[in-house]
Amino acid sequence: MTRPRLLVSCRAVPRWRVSRRFRKPAMLAPTMLAIAGLVLPTEPAQALCLCSCTVTTTAMSFGNYDQTASTPLDTNATVTINCTSVASVLSTADIALSTGGSGSATTRRMISGTNLLYYNIFSNSGHTTVWGDGTGGASIVQVSLNGVLNFSSSATAYGRIPALQNVPVGSYADTLTITVTY
Repeated sequence: MTRPRLLVSCRAVPRWRVSRRFRKPAMLAPTMLAIAGLVLPTEPAQALCLCSCTVTTTAMSFGNYDQTASTPLDTNATVTINCTSVASVLSTADIALSTGGSGSATTRRMISGTNLLYYNIFSNSGHTTVWGDGTGGASIVQVSLNGVLNFSSSATAYGRIPALQNVPVGSYADTLTITVTY
């Protein structure tokens, strides 16, 4: 006898909330021009970003989850930082994801009523590095912010629901906060 396949409708929107933190802008190390030629200082150059940035994301939606499938269900989303500046040189932005409702980045879960569907978000396509806030075994993603006038930088979030979770049909969701520090 064949076991019927049950599809669980998952609206895995880790719904994104966005917050921004600003680093104190650093000054670019001075360069000295000598008569004989250009002389660079011995100290390393520091970042300069006098920017105004916004963050946008695409939705992370897993669609229907088949609890009998032997392979995990994967999807992607993109976090994009759009900046306006006179110039940004050697600058970076750190992108952190909150733990969601679970309180732990390594064991995120979506909820439908009292039912739980475990998932996670990774910073690499191999699904080995959990994207979080830098604590509890999760890492922060860093992107470069180099450009003139209007520029952007993006990072891909790789979502995965592990296979063979026995959960009732429902609409499962979790909410994460994205914090960008630049």
